[in-house]
Amino acid sequence: MYAALSLVPLAFKLRHSLTNPVSALRNALFSALRSTAYISSFVASYMALIDLQRRLVDWDHKAVYGMAGALASLTTWLEAPDRRAELLLYTVPRAIEVISDILFERRVVKPIPGLWVLVFGVSLAVLLRAREQAPKSVGRLSRTVMEALLPSRWR
Repeated sequence: MYAALSLVPLAFKLRHSLTNPVSALRNALFSALRSTAYISSFVASYMALIDLQRRLVDWDHKAVYGMAGALASLTTWLEAPDRRAELLLYTVPRAIEVISDILFERRVVKPIPGLWVLVFGVSLAVLLRAREQAPKSVGRLSRTVMEALLPSRWR
């Protein structure tokens, strides 16, 4: 799966891929291996910490899962720096969704109609604004896709 995802940016950088195919393919494969190592170590460390907790004590608490997730997130350092920023863009909305679901379930906050449309719109606006103001702050994949898809007046 990561190999396929690593090969997609090659289509957006077709000129570079055709002029230097060995280098482009080598970089894509290295990226796939690096991402595979990250996700594998994340899942393995999370599961190992939960298993260790269950072997040491008889009780189970939600806080243990949170701490295991926090410790497992240290494996993010295996990923490339620009990919870490992209991972943050994917995980922050999910964290907001989980927190809001808990707040809605406990009736601390009333559900807001169209909340996720608003969150998506704000996320996209922030990403596009960052692309305009500080292109280096946007991840390589996101930047490449936006350069390929957006009309020239947006560049």
